Amino acid sequence: MSRLYLYGGIALVILLVGFAAGWQIQGWRAGAARSAAVEAALAGERKATQNVIDTLKSDIRTSQERSNALQAELTRLRNAAALQPIPPVRLCKPARSAPTDLPAASTTASGPDSGTSAGGLVQADPVGGDLAPTLELLVEEGDRCSAQLRALIGWVESTR
Repeated sequence: MSRLYLYGGIALVILLVGFAAGWQIQGWRAGAARSAAVEAALAGERKATQNVIDTLKSDIRTSQERSNALQAELTRLRNAAALQPIPPVRLCKPARSAPTDLPAASTTASGPDSGTSAGGLVQADPVGGDLAPTLELLVEEGDRCSAQLRALIGWVESTR
């Protein structure tokens, strides 16, 4: 009978070792399946991330091109203004009439020396002031706004 216990114990140990080995092998298989699923999900995330990076690079490239085009146009406008200065324009006070008020071209400077009143109007000089600097500022500001709007329109059209 002691042999029976010995063989029974050995069989039980072999059975437990086989069960543990089977459990371990099944865990490895399940881990490999999970690992494959994780790798597939990770590859999908990498692809999505790369797509976002490519889109951002394209947007940055487009923005830089539009910005460079705007800077080139502003430089061209400045050079054109330097080559073709605006001739002076004189506003003379008509005989026997009071000075008239004109809308202010730019309200950046105000005070007694600038010729701008508190209401934002340029006072006509009774002697006949030169409006050329004010007109030049208006033309430059109009050119800048126009160039910026063209660049913005080009950028919006390129992002469609």
